Amino acid sequence: MIYQIIIILLWILIAIYWVLLSFQNKEPSKKESLFSRINFLVLMVVSFYLLFSKSVPFSVLNGSFYHNHFFYYLGFIITVAGLIFASYSRYILGNNWSGRIEIKKDHKLVTNGAYSITRNPIYTGLLFGVLGTALMYNQLKGILALTLLFYAFSMKIKKEEKFLLKNFPEYKTYMRKVKRLIPFLY
Repeated sequence: MIYQIIIILLWILIAIYWVLLSFQNKEPSKKESLFSRINFLVLMVVSFYLLFSKSVPFSVLNGSFYHNHFFYYLGFIITVAGLIFASYSRYILGNNWSGRIEIKKDHKLVTNGAYSITRNPIYTGLLFGVLGTALMYNQLKGILALTLLFYAFSMKIKKEEKFLLKNFPEYKTYMRKVKRLIPFLY
């Protein structure tokens, strides 16, 4: 139980960190429409509701999928590692980051550090954070949350790539060298 409290506090600290850093962002020169953003936000909210709610009306989703403490502790380690990776990636991106799909004024394409491992390390880290948390909570709804979040990130990445290809000719070469979301695989 103490590990679940630590994980909840860690998720809260990450959210606060993100909010505080967002005040340092550069002004956007181009950005996605609000309608485009709403789809992503709805999937995010549903995913995190599923992940952290005690139960959902569809009782089958509240069922557990393992009966071994090993996965609980493995989930803790995966969550911490994923959230540290996402936070480190956010730090590297600096004031070029945005929650929306945007091109900032004087935007710089970041390809070093975590961005040399995957083109979207923030999403990779968050997905691992959700995977680990789902393992800790041991409910099928956590796996559904992970699936929805993966889908939301995949949709957003495709839109982001269009923005980046239009504004950074070197992005095409970067796409060939570095995988989209999961190192060495996808």
